[in-house]
Amino acid sequence: MNCSPTVRRILCILAGVLFGAAWWYFIDAIIYNAVISDRPRIQWYAYIAPVTVTISLIMINIIDPSKLYASPFTDEFNARVKAWLFVSFTLGFFSIASAISIFVVKYPSSEEVGILVQPIIVLLSAFLLLLARYDPDQIF
Repeated sequence: MNCSPTVRRILCILAGVLFGAAWWYFIDAIIYNAVISDRPRIQWYAYIAPVTVTISLIMINIIDPSKLYASPFTDEFNARVKAWLFVSFTLGFFSIASAISIFVVKYPSSEEVGILVQPIIVLLSAFLLLLARYDPDQIF
């Protein structure tokens, strides 16, 4: 994806807005459940998915995207970076799967949908931020 610096800035801003909105929505669902709703309070395990997907976002964006396409004959970083990225995305998808299972089994009401939506939006923002940082001119 060869994009201008303006498009990169817009993608970074969009990723930040999505990340903030996702956490805002999750915190709103927690507060609504605690203050207004008459349902049982949300337990500690509902926080696992948001925290792990945020760790996944940090892990995904620690790497330098130009190292993904480094020459496999000159250095060993190519395989390590790809393995790190694989583990990071696996952690993100694990977070989505755990949010789905928690939402379906324990909190299937529309008030607590923030438990389900937050990890999906945060992983989307991680992917957008990775795309925004990618520069094809720095590959070789």
